[in-house]
Amino acid sequence: MVHKRDLKRMDKWIDKGSAVAVYKNVDLGHPELGRVAFMRVGGKATIKTAPQRMPDSKKIPIAFRYYLQKVIRSKKQLRKVK
Repeated sequence: MVHKRDLKRMDKWIDKGSAVAVYKNVDLGHPELGRVAFMRVGGKATIKTAPQRMPDSKKIPIAFRYYLQKVIRSKKQLRKVK
């Protein structure tokens, strides 16, 4: 489930011309299997196109197990995220 504050943040990203890359932990041996993470791409974001694997970050320092699921470019698509 996506937290309300995260949806608001992603709403702002889309308003500013960016997109939201949705990543999912697919490592079968990892305790956080299925965890979903989001990253801002395009527009004024540092990363212009979403890579297949999520880059490391402060929140997810070892992100190689997160694979791109989809890129959300509109608020209509964002409303479908659970």
